[in-house]
Amino acid sequence: MHYRIIPTDPEKYDVEQGRWRVTTSAYLYEFRTPDNAKLWAMHWHPAGKSHATFPHLHLYTVRSEGHFVTPRQTLESAVQWCIEMGAEPQNPQWRTVLAESEGIHQLYRSWSEDPPPPTTDR
Repeated sequence: MHYRIIPTDPEKYDVEQGRWRVTTSAYLYEFRTPDNAKLWAMHWHPAGKSHATFPHLHLYTVRSEGHFVTPRQTLESAVQWCIEMGAEPQNPQWRTVLAESEGIHQLYRSWSEDPPPPTTDR
């Protein structure tokens, strides 16, 4: 995950009193098997060198090359996918923890809709 820490209100910024938030600028989440084989990857790299600067999913067992267009994904959704595919959660209340964390993100995120997806995949 690539992120920046920014003031919540730059015009009212005060070093001692200011509040900060984290904004995601790119992500590269993936799930691998115990023998290191990639099963899937969630990517969003808008400033990358790839033509696929939109949020997308790689499903290596379905199509080794290619990008399935998706909405932007949260870290919490990637963690949930990993657990549902067999990763052992460290907290038995993981669903609650992820839901609470994602709820805070949804409340304060600066985006709610993604731009229209590209019409073709290269």
